[in-house]
Amino acid sequence: MKDHQVAALINDLRDIAIKYHGFGCLRGFIRDRLMPDIDSLRAQLAEANRKLQEEELLNLLAIMFDAYENGTDCYEDPEECGGYLGKAVMLDDETFHQIADILNERLAALSSKGEENG
Repeated sequence: MKDHQVAALINDLRDIAIKYHGFGCLRGFIRDRLMPDIDSLRAQLAEANRKLQEEELLNLLAIMFDAYENGTDCYEDPEECGGYLGKAVMLDDETFHQIADILNERLAALSSKGEENG
């Protein structure tokens, strides 16, 4: 919220307080005035949080990609280099736990959405 918006909100609240003082409905008028701004701030916060999570996910994916790209080749028979299995990926504990936490949060969110829709 910008400074001029805060000033306008404060002025509106002052005007409401003066106009409806003693009528017993002051809280309702203040709530009605504040709710659109509160809802807007909630939406802005949710969007900022979503963008931050997306950036974090992209950074973790980049770490995973680099770890895979630079990983050691793994074989069923290492001496003969036969039966290629893929790459060994080495992650530090902090990165591993960040990835695990995000996966658990996202899977839980998907699961709860499925239960709501099911």
